[in-house]
Amino acid sequence: MKGVWNKVIRVNLTNEEINIESYEEKLWRQYLGGSGLGAKLLYDEVDGNVEPLSPENKIYFLTGPFCGSSIPTSGRHAAVTKSPLTGAFAESDVGGCWGYELKNAGYDGIILEGRAEKISGQKMAETILTGNYRCKTCIIGCGRVIKIQEGPYKGVEGSGPEYEALGTLGGLCLIDNLEAIAYGNELCNKYGIDVISTGASIGFAMELYEKGIITKEDTGGLEIKFGDEKVMIELIKLIGERKGFGEVLGEGVRIAAERIGGLAKEYAFHVKGLEFPAHDPRAFNGLALSYATSNRGACHLAGFTHGYEKANKIPELGYDKPHDRHTTEGKAEFVIKMQNLMGVVDSLKVCKFAVSNGLKISTLVDWVKFVVGWEDYSFEELIKTGERIYNIKRLFNVKCGISRKDDTLPMRFLTLKREGEGVQVNLPPLGKMLSEYYEIRGWNEVGIPTDSKLKELDIL
Repeated sequence: MKGVWNKVIRVNLTNEEINIESYEEKLWRQYLGGSGLGAKLLYDEVDGNVEPLSPENKIYFLTGPFCGSSIPTSGRHAAVTKSPLTGAFAESDVGGCWGYELKNAGYDGIILEGRAEKISGQKMAETILTGNYRCKTCIIGCGRVIKIQEGPYKGVEGSGPEYEALGTLGGLCLIDNLEAIAYGNELCNKYGIDVISTGASIGFAMELYEKGIITKEDTGGLEIKFGDEKVMIELIKLIGERKGFGEVLGEGVRIAAERIGGLAKEYAFHVKGLEFPAHDPRAFNGLALSYATSNRGACHLAGFTHGYEKANKIPELGYDKPHDRHTTEGKAEFVIKMQNLMGVVDSLKVCKFAVSNGLKISTLVDWVKFVVGWEDYSFEELIKTGERIYNIKRLFNVKCGISRKDDTLPMRFLTLKREGEGVQVNLPPLGKMLSEYYEIRGWNEVGIPTDSKLKELDIL
């Protein structure tokens, strides 16, 4: 078996032990690496009732077979754990060069378990637009490097801001000052907090303040008004340092709404505890269904469906033109195919931008044959592997208590029509699509994979 070293470092932080472990080739073939292998190990090793921030939880940093090779955009790795935000499955796909360098050092991943007596580390010091940067082996180079040249934020240097920072710190908060958004984004990077969840939580607080659900007595004297860039910056600092009202917002909108009480829950936009990115599910029925059924919550990348409902096509899955974004016909099958494919992409470790820009599935199969050496690897096995990966993630969520009750969207997305010039009116019929989704997935009526499906996927 090529493409992997079959060497994973396991670090027990409690007793300060480090061991190297290997797995059977069958496990690599069934789950590939990255988020797929991470999900399998998480399911096998972590109980669903474990407190996410306890020593019993584990974090899996895993590369994939392609990482470390010269395959374009393969310089990636995955981080998998039980989320302290959602209490369920969590994964993050990471670019840069760390995974590539780990692979070149002779290892496929690192598993952290236990609890360290003391944590130490340096703050990230990243370098408006002054250049671009790219992940290892990337031919796209989507990263931006900025330096603010004038105004109150003069001298701030950093990365981005990317689309999601502009959408959440900007659009959701009604702030149109690019420099303020760039500074807020850089603060999120330095504090190590997610810009999507941070922007969504601040927008949530601004709406609560506007509605009178919270007042200055709740916020420590802050007037949290839409469009106030200074308040946005201050709240990022409070969230990053877990001070004042930032300690409440730092829990995410679901828990913050529970702590605030009253009508706050009606304005807490999330799926399974994860805040929404800047993509409206009322614009794409496939995105609505993918959000609802995503294993990590409101994630637009779990299926990446909206790109293929708007402009892209993927003939190898049967779609030689974009899937009609407002239809329900065939939508569940479309979402499932895309979710399965993205599970493979996140496990082999290749960038979704490469796939959305024309990288063929058959090419992925050829690369597996070349890099790993599985000469009999087929298109069908790759697709089946994606289905297996999606189901093992769902099984972990089932252990955490996730079921149909959690595969939903906030009521505003299901009942409140969008308004404005040029807006197409659409409310996603989630219930209808969800039942069809479960049937095609081979899950029962409450969203649990059936024994027959698990046997088919060689999980049982």
